[in-house]
Amino acid sequence: VLAAPSVNGIGPKRAIAEAARRLVSTGQTIVISSGTTTLEFARGLNGIEPLTVITNSLDVANALIDRQGIELIVMGGAVRPRMHSLLGHLTDLASTELRGDILFMGVPAVSPDHGLLSDYMPEILTDRALKQMVARVVVLADASKFRRMAPAVVFGLDEVDTIVTDDGLEPAIQQELARRGVELIVARRAPHSAHGVAY
Repeated sequence: VLAAPSVNGIGPKRAIAEAARRLVSTGQTIVISSGTTTLEFARGLNGIEPLTVITNSLDVANALIDRQGIELIVMGGAVRPRMHSLLGHLTDLASTELRGDILFMGVPAVSPDHGLLSDYMPEILTDRALKQMVARVVVLADASKFRRMAPAVVFGLDEVDTIVTDDGLEPAIQQELARRGVELIVARRAPHSAHGVAY
């Protein structure tokens, strides 16, 4: 378990995003999925240009569209209302033509026993397609995601390299993730920060 340095005055979502940003190197190609924590991560991609970003999130695309030094590739597909993610056949087809170094992924729920879980089944195949594009999978998930359950499995923890979370995650779960071979990075929250993070 790796502890990321704390930053005063920020909430867990931004703390996770800043810890994840340290995993990105200049010149890489990264893939960013949809979600509010991954959006916060995208907003903080400063000072590591040049960088290529591939995304199936319209919100991530809007955050980066005019960012100097970032080459932005937006995957096509059908738009999921409210979440503004792109999914379906066209997105999956684009994934076969694109490759990246790291996938930064948001999920509705995480289980040490069952892996990454979703409550929106049409997006599962797209999430799996994104995983096939990269050499490393990094999941951004605050502690509340480990206390949730969702009906559908996206993929198992054996296909996850790193999880970045906040220090609200119970020690027993941290130990179980380590036992399963997942690198865990714990971002320290400011003392007054709220515990939950929206997906």
